[in-house]
Amino acid sequence: MIENLFLIIAAIIIIIFIWLFWLRNSLMRDLIAVTQIQSILKSDFAKRRDIIPYLLESYKAASEPTDLWRKLLDLRSRTDSSEIEILETLQGFFASSQSIKNINFHEAKKNISDLNKHIEASNIEIKAKSEIYSALRKRFPYSLASAIFSLPELS
Repeated sequence: MIENLFLIIAAIIIIIFIWLFWLRNSLMRDLIAVTQIQSILKSDFAKRRDIIPYLLESYKAASEPTDLWRKLLDLRSRTDSSEIEILETLQGFFASSQSIKNINFHEAKKNISDLNKHIEASNIEIKAKSEIYSALRKRFPYSLASAIFSLPELS
């Protein structure tokens, strides 16, 4: 009788252990999806920063540098400038440079615009997946697993 009780308790502990790992893996899958999108986003930001010098040089070949041109050059060279600030400056720069007829400028402008669309889509996707992860992490069985396995909160 005691042997059977021991086996039943061991089976219950094993089932709870497997269940906790299943909860952890579910949360980790969502967390990994968010981190993958974040790395893609960083890559897109780097690509955009790499295209900016090409854009500025082609603009300089077609016209005299303006204050926005200098500001964009400064933002591109600084490592502490925010991506939002770069985006806003780029949009203002594009609006003020409608009369440029240089094909290289328009090619760089198109590449940056395409990257901006991809960045915007990635931001929407990362927000949605982060909300799913955070909501799941706060629900009862998942909150227990996230506390036991110290899964991080997303900001």
